[in-house]
Amino acid sequence: MFKVIAFGGFFVFIALGIFFIYPKLSLAEFATTDVVKKAVDSGALVIDVRTPQEFESGHAKEAINVPYDEIVDNPRMLQESKDRAIIVYCRSGRRSSIAKSTLESLGFRNILNAGGVSEMEKASCFGC
Repeated sequence: MFKVIAFGGFFVFIALGIFFIYPKLSLAEFATTDVVKKAVDSGALVIDVRTPQEFESGHAKEAINVPYDEIVDNPRMLQESKDRAIIVYCRSGRRSSIAKSTLESLGFRNILNAGGVSEMEKASCFGC
């Protein structure tokens, strides 16, 4: 009986530790469609962080393609946009969340995570 209680207590301890130490693991923070649309209309740099193959299958009209795992290797490519609003999106929002964090670590401050393609399609023209 003591082993079960001890194990249960250990599990609760670990679960609470993860919850309080890593609170950002729970949900990604996506910008609303209205906020993204206003940023697009104001000339924000739109970055599709999917693979080149995914990008070629359809993307926002304004978007450039910089795969999320190449941002850290090529920060100079985006350097001229350091003070400009930047919108990132991918297929589901996972890679765009990583891209947003990477850009923030490189000193970029005005970054919106639009989430996935379906959210970005509501704010921009695809296939126009």
